[in-house]
Amino acid sequence: MSGVYRRPVPYRISGAGQPAPWVRQVLIVGGAFLLFVIVSSVGYYIIEESYTWLDSVYMTVITVATVGYKEIGGELTKAGQIWTIFVISGGLISGATALSLIVAGL
Repeated sequence: MSGVYRRPVPYRISGAGQPAPWVRQVLIVGGAFLLFVIVSSVGYYIIEESYTWLDSVYMTVITVATVGYKEIGGELTKAGQIWTIFVISGGLISGATALSLIVAGL
């Protein structure tokens, strides 16, 4: 069969029950990002005493997504402002890493 080009199948299972490497990368990156959102939300919940769990997750999502709609319940405390700096930095780094790994896997 020389001379016949076979297009590689990107979703092919490699080995005995092992997912393709790009599937593994996407799962790892997605899991790391989910862990980042959880840790960031817990941070807001602990630092900002008036925040509920929903408020904490909402604040994390609008911060990481760079929407910045508004702070819930008024101004953040100084500790909340510092935490937000770390959440923004971590969100940009994890987002850039996720995007580069996904693009590299294509």
